[in-house]
Amino acid sequence: MKSNLTESPFRQYSKLPKSWPARPRLINYDKADPAIHYEDGWRAVVFPDYDVALQRLGELIFDEENDHFTYAVIDKSAEELEAERKAMIPASITPSQGRIMLIRMNIFDSINQIIENSNDVELKTYWEYSLSWDRYSQYVLTMANLIGMNDDDLDSFFIDASQII
Repeated sequence: MKSNLTESPFRQYSKLPKSWPARPRLINYDKADPAIHYEDGWRAVVFPDYDVALQRLGELIFDEENDHFTYAVIDKSAEELEAERKAMIPASITPSQGRIMLIRMNIFDSINQIIENSNDVELKTYWEYSLSWDRYSQYVLTMANLIGMNDDDLDSFFIDASQII
């Protein structure tokens, strides 16, 4: 990847162009001597190391000290991080994923007993026969409430459970 100092704003090229306005008579500019490319302002683009969970790439900038282009690294805002977390929450999970997650949390027997002792026939039917657990289903919300999960806990539960294959 290359970029050119003479362009504003900077842009990234996957390969050098076959012609360049600064050298209109030069045929096959992309195959010219690298010293010509350097003289014309071409420099490598170096991708910075960054934590994709907490940061994102910004604009292409020139790093004079290292004589190459790179991308600015920007810390994600709290709003961006929350939006990404919300985007990870699946709309539904399978009952087996949910039950395995409850087993891993060591609360399967407790919620199973609570539901069995409940007078809510619809909740019992959902627990026993549902083909999916929908994140915002009244039954899922009821089950979460029965074991003291708040919305953030339930979101995390769905994210973790969805990883069970």
